[in-house]
Amino acid sequence: MNGKTAVTAPTGIAAFHINGLTIHRYFQLPIEHGDTPKYKQLSDNVLKLMREEMRDVELIIIDEISMVSNITFMYINQRLMEIFSTFDETDGWFGKKHILVFGDLLQLPPVLQDPTYIQLSSKEIEKRLGSMISVNLWLDLFSYDELTINMRQKKDRVYGELLSRLRVGDISGEDSKLLQSRKHNIQSSNLAERLRFLAEYIKSLPVDTIQLIVAMRLRNKAVKILEKAEQDDRSSAGLAKCITIKIGAKGMIRRNIDVTIGLVNGTIAVVQSISKSIMKGKEYPKAVTVKLDSGQTHDIERMEVKFEIMDGVYITRKQFPISLTYGITIHKSQGLRLPNAVMNIGHTVFSAEQSYVALSRVTTLEGVHLINFDPFSIKASCIAIQEYNRLRKEYRPDLPQISVSVKYFPKVWHFQWAFETGVIGDIEIENKKITIKSSVIGLSNANGASSFANTVIQCIFHSSVMRCGLSRIKNCGFLGMRTFLQQYNSGLQVLDATKLI
Repeated sequence: MNGKTAVTAPTGIAAFHINGLTIHRYFQLPIEHGDTPKYKQLSDNVLKLMREEMRDVELIIIDEISMVSNITFMYINQRLMEIFSTFDETDGWFGKKHILVFGDLLQLPPVLQDPTYIQLSSKEIEKRLGSMISVNLWLDLFSYDELTINMRQKKDRVYGELLSRLRVGDISGEDSKLLQSRKHNIQSSNLAERLRFLAEYIKSLPVDTIQLIVAMRLRNKAVKILEKAEQDDRSSAGLAKCITIKIGAKGMIRRNIDVTIGLVNGTIAVVQSISKSIMKGKEYPKAVTVKLDSGQTHDIERMEVKFEIMDGVYITRKQFPISLTYGITIHKSQGLRLPNAVMNIGHTVFSAEQSYVALSRVTTLEGVHLINFDPFSIKASCIAIQEYNRLRKEYRPDLPQISVSVKYFPKVWHFQWAFETGVIGDIEIENKKITIKSSVIGLSNANGASSFANTVIQCIFHSSVMRCGLSRIKNCGFLGMRTFLQQYNSGLQVLDATKLI
């Protein structure tokens, strides 16, 4: 092969670490934050430029394929066929370019979409493309091979073998004990002391330590609804209305500015300075100077982003693409190789692959620092395992079939490091008193975690028919329902749900 090779990845961070470009940038795919956009054809001038740029490209590499949705995969095919006018050719798929994909199907799947190996329905294809293409790109056009050498954890064989089992959800009691040994405990029941301990502990870790966090989908959705009129950065391409930063604080780059130097969405940098300019007699921030892990400093200026709020209606926001942060989500970490990482693998984990992806970013067990660890959260995607077994059977029969683990570990409720719903309390940080209040009430377990019973209780109490009926009950065994309903409506807390059973 004498032609050029193009290297791409679904996220800015992943693209930077392989010296490539993001899929959306390279293929000029439509972006719509919070939803899947329809495919849009390019103008003749843009197509001409892309055709010239890609003329000598024979091989296109797509890394981290697990995070690429079947819709995006179809869009890539459609764009290449559009660029090279191969729609009418029998073998015109992907513009007759060679496509090589890398990744682990047992890592994080696409957000709110299906992975590449799930067949798109005819209805979905017609909705997104306006056509009735029925080919299964993954099944019909691609063959498979499997790399079996673990390079990331090659210096820690024991940890690498543990991760191989954890990857398919097969965690043993010894594996659980080994990970529990990396958990850092504090016995204080005072929330302020726990937070101070966590802050001091993180400060004591090596400077290259990354904090991995779980993206809370429901919480973000609630915040989005409540603050949409004032600060809806999700629907405005990641650019917030108001940014709070200071010199020495860590900030996250929220847009792909320059992939070649690492200024991409998800990059953590330290704020060095803020330059200002004077307009009409007033000072305005002009640029934010940040320092990357490489030691290089860069000036971040305001970006103007145009985004569609409805068909044919656009608005623009001009803002610095940076936000205050001290960690990255597990999703943004996929593709990274980390020497040290702090992570919370407790009951906030909501995806089967999150625990494995978080733990497998770290090169050695010594670099793993757990705030919480719940072995119950270690699960593997059944549909991904099924696909692996199909691929192995057809292309690598020398490799064994992967069995779905049936091992069960009792759930471990994690230790609270932050304010929970329903907590009313005060905390003093740097001599500034902050009062935390919440009007949400309900039951909590003995360990302070929210009880599963709240879901049932709210369904019952929020029904006018049920409330009317319950209010007539004088006594119901362990607690008068009438009194219970009154307490719930008035906001009184029942601290220990176990005492009511």
